Amino acid sequence: MIVMIDGNCHGPAERKREMLDIADKLGVANDHLVFGVPDPHIERWLLDQSALQTVVRADIRVDAPEYKCERDLYKRRLREALNGVGISPLAGGVEYAATIMQHVDLMKPGCGDSQIPEFADGLRRLCRRLA
Repeated sequence: MIVMIDGNCHGPAERKREMLDIADKLGVANDHLVFGVPDPHIERWLLDQSALQTVVRADIRVDAPEYKCERDLYKRRLREALNGVGISPLAGGVEYAATIMQHVDLMKPGCGDSQIPEFADGLRRLCRRLA
């Protein structure tokens, strides 16, 4: 089972503990779980400059602060980056999320979020276990 939940500035450890408690109550074995806990918010993952450049096919500039718990900051920065190359996203840019994530390199600490490589490692372990 793959569990994705925003850190929402509570941190990955606290969020994982919460999910493990729920899984335990449901009888789900811990070794069948992979957690993706974007910290502080998943929208931070969408600010990967290389992925954005590939998606919009433009020399986009992203102002991606290292770590801020300010609500909607990363969504606003995504919208500003897209506006900077002449794109006016109707949903603020999140409508590009699936396409952007196809181009994010999960093998590097992208977007300043150390949780991306940990999530990728967990997925690899789970796939090997199921193979």
